[in-house]
Amino acid sequence: MFVLNVDEIVFDSCCPGKIQADVRETEYLVPRIRMDASRVSSFVYYYTLYGHLPLLIGMSACLVLGLRFNVWRCDSHPFLQDFEAAKLLP
Repeated sequence: MFVLNVDEIVFDSCCPGKIQADVRETEYLVPRIRMDASRVSSFVYYYTLYGHLPLLIGMSACLVLGLRFNVWRCDSHPFLQDFEAAKLLP
């Protein structure tokens, strides 16, 4: 059976009490960043608008154009037509 948090189990079972107390004392010295709900909401909004959305649009455009030009070989596409062939149209 797989055991999660093996280091914590070994620490709790094998470490002397004085070392455990020192570790637990220094455990909470890392400051937490406190953000209110409006700031989190604002961050999520701007990340989606300026980070995630352009990434999705760019990846979609690259996928479509890449498939169109490299895989599907659309000879009738306006970007791939020869200028001489365009003059022959009525």
